[in-house]
Amino acid sequence: MGSGREFWTVAVVGLMVFFREPSAVVTTYLQSQSAARVASLLGLCATLGRLLFVVCVYSLGVNNPIYYAFAWVLEACLISLGLLYVFRRRFGRAKDAFCREEIYSLFAQGWPFLVGLIAMYGFLRVDRFLVRFLSSAHELGIYSASMQITDNVNQLAPLMAVSAAPVLIYGSRNESLVKKHVLFLALGMGGLALIGCLSLFSASEWIMGAVFGGEFVYGAKTLSASLLLCPLVFFEAGLNTYLIKYGLGQKTILKWGAAAVICVVVGYFTIPSYGGIGAVMAVASGYVFAIGAGVRWIFR
Repeated sequence: MGSGREFWTVAVVGLMVFFREPSAVVTTYLQSQSAARVASLLGLCATLGRLLFVVCVYSLGVNNPIYYAFAWVLEACLISLGLLYVFRRRFGRAKDAFCREEIYSLFAQGWPFLVGLIAMYGFLRVDRFLVRFLSSAHELGIYSASMQITDNVNQLAPLMAVSAAPVLIYGSRNESLVKKHVLFLALGMGGLALIGCLSLFSASEWIMGAVFGGEFVYGAKTLSASLLLCPLVFFEAGLNTYLIKYGLGQKTILKWGAAAVICVVVGYFTIPSYGGIGAVMAVASGYVFAIGAGVRWIFR
């Protein structure tokens, strides 16, 4: 009975994809026009709507998680409707048009970035598999808990890059100016991440205990080590805007594919001896390679 309830809860939450992904095209367009503020306000309003929905369901004494899952679907639906309204206000009713040549062109330009994105996600997850097979299940639990907190911090990196790049980078045609802005963005993001991770560094033990419970407190060292990855993640996200600007999708595939291989090789030697901290060293080595490759491609 419990497994059936969990299945339907996940299925309801999965409905978000049908609302969020198509409307994300409008969000991307707004960001390219330096109008991301509209999408941010829509997201904030939709989040408040989700909060009100949860409060109402809770006040009615409902315990079934399936009903709470609909709150996320409501949020996605509100965002998509808001973006549709914005699109209609700016462009009117879209005309039916199908251009085979344009579709082929978009696919030819976009598929390398899709493969590169898949390679990036492979790099970001291979460390868990390495810890699982090269260390103990206990160490995997500690490492996964630490990286879950770090991943939440690192989610800000692409958001910052996407918000700043249209103004600083994508709108410029002067390549030397683009390079200067890319370096400025990368250094700025890396510096902010360094300040943030240092502020969290001393509170690692408290964070692990508050989020996962007292039995995870002794994993604070792994969390402290994983937080040191944040400046690398933010710096690399800033550099990546150069590859997007000039459509260098093949280099994205090469960068993340090589980073994943380096992570596996380094992790094979470090994880058996150092556990989760060894996995952090492996991930850091992959990011160092990605940053080095990005700097070389920009300033070669």
